[in-house]
Amino acid sequence: MSDLERLAKFYKEILGFEELESLKFGEFRVIWLRLSPVFALHLIERNPETKLLEGPWSSTAAIANPKNLPRGHHICFAVLNYDSFIQTLNSPFHGVKGKH
Repeated sequence: MSDLERLAKFYKEILGFEELESLKFGEFRVIWLRLSPVFALHLIERNPETKLLEGPWSSTAAIANPKNLPRGHHICFAVLNYDSFIQTLNSPFHGVKGKH
């Protein structure tokens, strides 16, 4: 079982996601998962040639350049109301200890 498959299994079995699709794009796979009709997640198989930490700011270029972001870890949210989303993220969550 690959790291990608183990990660998808965690999201499905522990967090309740449903797998929508698993496709191969040339050399790598992507798995699409859904938690609800409005919340989806895609998992992208990491490029084994890439050394973490990754990011447009981790190169030696003088400016941030998205071309320097190899296929690796990232997170993306699409929301209808940005301010409401940020407010929700900053709100205390029952049962979660730590700084909110």
